[in-house]
This record gives sequence, structure tokens and C-alpha cells, in this order.
Amino acid sequence: MNELEKLVADISEADLSGQYLDSLLMRSIQNNPNLAIPWLLMASYLYYLRYESILSDTAFDLLCRQTLDVFNQLNHEYKHLITEPDLAAGSLFTLNDSDYPADIKSCADSLLEKTA
Repeated sequence: MNELEKLVADISEADLSGQYLDSLLMRSIQNNPNLAIPWLLMASYLYYLRYESILSDTAFDLLCRQTLDVFNQLNHEYKHLITEPDLAAGSLFTLNDSDYPADIKSCADSLLEKTA
């Protein structure tokens, strides 16, 4: 089980107390800044391709700004899918369904199920 799958598996009822997963996002990237990459990808996949939101617009915008600030220091296998101009624009709209890795889609779908 990779770190992202563990994060999804370990979500508690307290994490799901609101409409969005903003507090879970902030805690997870505070503990491991590299998790910003999969969070961005999961949120974008769900928002642009499934028309669902797991993060508030405010949290997503903050995540983009914070990630842009430390982008060169991050190390994640999917970092190549995100560009600094994407982060500056606050959008990953340029990605197609086929661009998203299978584990990102699977974890995003699992997050969505848990919030339903």
C-alpha cells in the first residue's frame, strides 16, 4: 500500500465531518509536503472529469499557491504532470482523463465514496 492509498484508507469519521476534506488536506501536506502533488491531481480529476468537489475552492487555490512556492523542492513520481504555470493559474484543466494515473483515479474515487 503506497502512502496515498494509506491516507485514503485511514480517513476517519472526524475527517468527513464537513462537506469538503480541507482540514485533512492541510494536515497531510503539513506532515508530508510531497503529498500536495497527489492531492492536486485527485481534486482536479474529480472536479474536471467527474464534476465533484472534495476540496473547497479556497483550499484548492491555497494548495496551488503553497505548492508553487515549494515546487522545486517537491519530489513525487507524478510531479511531471503539473507545471508551474498550472499552479500559478490555479487549475489543472489541461490534463485529460488519460493523463491521470490509475492509482490517482482509484484513490480519488475512494475519497469521493467516503464523503458521500
